[in-house]
Amino acid sequence: MSRNGALLTVAILHLAILGTLAQNQSYATPVLNYTLTVQNGTIISGGVDVGSVGTFADGTTVTIQADDRVPQAEFVKWTGTPTVQFAIGIGIATVSPTTFTILGSDVQLTTVYRAKYQLTVNSGTGDGYYDENQVVAITADAVAGQVFSVWTGDIGYVASSSASPTDVTMPAQGVQVTATYVPDGDNDGVADVDDNCPANANPTQVDADTDGLGDACDACPATPACAGGVGADGCANDSDADGVVDGCDACPATPACAAPIDAVGCPSDGDADNVVDGCDNCPATKAGDSVDGAGCSTDDDDSDGVPNDVDLCKATQPCARNNVDANGCPVDSDGDGLFDGCDQCPGQNDLIDTDLDGIPDCIDPCPTVGDTDRDGVDDCQDGCPSDASKIAPGVCGCGQPDTDTDGDGTPDCADFCPTNPNKIVPGVCGCAAFDVDTDADGKLDCEDACPLDPDKTALGVCGCGIPDIPYDGPQDLICCTDRDGDGTPDCNDACPTDPAKTDGGICGCSISDQDTDGDGVADCRDAYPNDPTKSEPAATDPDSDGDGTSDSIDGCPNDANKTSAGVCGCGDADVDADNDQIFDCNDNCQAVANTDQADSDGDGVGDVCDGDASGQNIPDTNDADSDGSSDGNDSSNQDGSDGSGNSSSDSGDSSSDGDQQGSTDGSGSGSDSGQQQPSDNDVGCTNFFECCGLGLFPPMLMACLVLVVAKFHRHRP
Repeated sequence: MSRNGALLTVAILHLAILGTLAQNQSYATPVLNYTLTVQNGTIISGGVDVGSVGTFADGTTVTIQADDRVPQAEFVKWTGTPTVQFAIGIGIATVSPTTFTILGSDVQLTTVYRAKYQLTVNSGTGDGYYDENQVVAITADAVAGQVFSVWTGDIGYVASSSASPTDVTMPAQGVQVTATYVPDGDNDGVADVDDNCPANANPTQVDADTDGLGDACDACPATPACAGGVGADGCANDSDADGVVDGCDACPATPACAAPIDAVGCPSDGDADNVVDGCDNCPATKAGDSVDGAGCSTDDDDSDGVPNDVDLCKATQPCARNNVDANGCPVDSDGDGLFDGCDQCPGQNDLIDTDLDGIPDCIDPCPTVGDTDRDGVDDCQDGCPSDASKIAPGVCGCGQPDTDTDGDGTPDCADFCPTNPNKIVPGVCGCAAFDVDTDADGKLDCEDACPLDPDKTALGVCGCGIPDIPYDGPQDLICCTDRDGDGTPDCNDACPTDPAKTDGGICGCSISDQDTDGDGVADCRDAYPNDPTKSEPAATDPDSDGDGTSDSIDGCPNDANKTSAGVCGCGDADVDADNDQIFDCNDNCQAVANTDQADSDGDGVGDVCDGDASGQNIPDTNDADSDGSSDGNDSSNQDGSDGSGNSSSDSGDSSSDGDQQGSTDGSGSGSDSGQQQPSDNDVGCTNFFECCGLGLFPPMLMACLVLVVAKFHRHRP
């Protein structure tokens, strides 16, 4: 039920009681004023602060506000007792200010706070009050001529005592930390003792050559580590002036003519002829050549009489070697583009091509016919003169290439499956599939929905590999299911819900056919499962509880109603009177369904059937009349069932006249005249809340209301 619904129900009940009492002239209408107490807060009614305690008429709504404890504490929520009135009356329990409605009871409200703890940061930022475990950023102040060093104080809660900024994780107590500093002459944020240029601001401390002197004050910031030491200006010596300092120079006596110089101070020798570059007159001498003192080759690879380093045509063709110029290049006397000694038609112009077929006339077998398709074969010798890709028709003829896309030996023009190397005709299954019958069931795979199942060509109900065998039910095909997960489909499993069995065996499904004593009789039928000498109950075997099952095979030999312990054990029936899925032996409210077994006051009695005389959902341990029933569930707490306290064991008014003056009358004083006496006060309560209380759940509350109304009518004068 929603909160508004609960308020409406209570309001209706109030009106019903007040109306009934107004009709009973023997009783004055009760004054329903209640006290509201607010701990650590104030009450505001009608815009007026009335303090922390006030008395208000039933149904009055006031504003409640928690005391301000900022910054030391922070409001969390309201709590209150009785809990039912609090839960119904409170506006928003986690908000202050909020509203509260008085409903049929004195109420005490309490403000719940969350403590905050002070962080003090000396010479830095981050001061304040914080929650326990809250992470707070702190930063040291900037101080001219100094730089932050470390934090001191409660540094056990500081993430890094040598860092700024850093974090403090607040404990459940105050914390104080102080920033300390060391000198920084150049104000670059680096302490002088750690500064590689203490007189020059260089916050990044860059020292490219790692010589201990920062780049900001290093005259040679690129001095290599191999230099072996530098002067005060950060520079090292270079004796041979080759640009490589002595400590790193692998060739400290490099000649002045040498160039270029490598990273270790050595000159290069590009042609590897042992004459360094810069001093080599022939720096491109071929590797392996013999050279003279100036580094020039004395070898002649093409044997044309011109040394390699002078020869501009180092690979002159053998046929032209005897006719080269001073630079070693071959001569073309007739100017036809072919070197002398290599000319196909010496003395003739090899460039003349009458039929323009690319073949000089002097060697063209068809000098006047030409080569129409420009494929290098004159038309007179070309079987496909107009097809540059063919000189013979082949299989597909001129103009169509004999392409074999799938490489199966049959050109595409004759292959009906040109992309499948295994087929040249589609067959039954088409070009993309084989015409095979894998399961040999007479159905090709391409037409067989179950190509690996010789017994099926369609999925059926259960799919491939599982026969569609009807179950023993109403012809249900359930081979597709395996409810017990034992690997055997239900349609083939005689015990479809027993993972240990696929047939009933001796004992049936869900019961093991085990024979513990090995006497050939399964335990389920063996009266003595641990005795191999006997299995049948003897006529003399005792049957203590007379239930027809001998003690030897009776799991509860002293309980005539059970032969096994079940859930509740022997002697306790496995019943669920209220049908809430919880057996009575474990149910904290056996007569009223309560699947959640809620017991707010922890007294062992579920909330839905807990009378709770206090109405506050707390354990009822009081038993004023010592009758074994707590006052919260006892209609009379005087002397058992005698409301008068005289131990006459009367539980009401057996005469049904409502005056409680009979043999079972509340007074316990004698016989009942059958008439209500004017002096009687049989009702025992003056209003709905005294008779029923607010601790009852709505169904019981309504039942109690009906009884009270009837009682008031019965006792009208």
